[in-house]
Amino acid sequence: MFYASFDGEVVTHNMITEALQLGKTIGLPITETEGYHLSPRIIEDFERDVVAGPYGIKQPRKLPHNEMYQIDMVIVPGIVFDQDNHRIGWGAGYYDRFLGNLPSTTKTIGLAFDFQIVDKIPRLDPHDVSLDCVLSH
Repeated sequence: MFYASFDGEVVTHNMITEALQLGKTIGLPITETEGYHLSPRIIEDFERDVVAGPYGIKQPRKLPHNEMYQIDMVIVPGIVFDQDNHRIGWGAGYYDRFLGNLPSTTKTIGLAFDFQIVDKIPRLDPHDVSLDCVLSH
């Protein structure tokens, strides 16, 4: 599962398109503002299957639901990341809630620019979830 990049995040659109061309099954989250939940959906074509959603973030049209146990990897956005793979997002907790419900076998990877990596960030909420790794450039 990828995120559709938004507002200065590491751009994922080309990665999504390339993964689809390689025959990978790709999911993107639908933002459900009531309850602050992410609901994964499988896409087959980024341009055809994705529309603007809440907050102006691109998300899938209402496509088949992807069960969480089928997700083997989640690419995660963030505003800042630290050396212990903690992250701060946009503040509503969508990804922390989602990641906290994934099987422990699902790999979680943050994408960041070098300037987004700091030594340490505070864990503000008990539901904050650490990632398996953060890739930066």
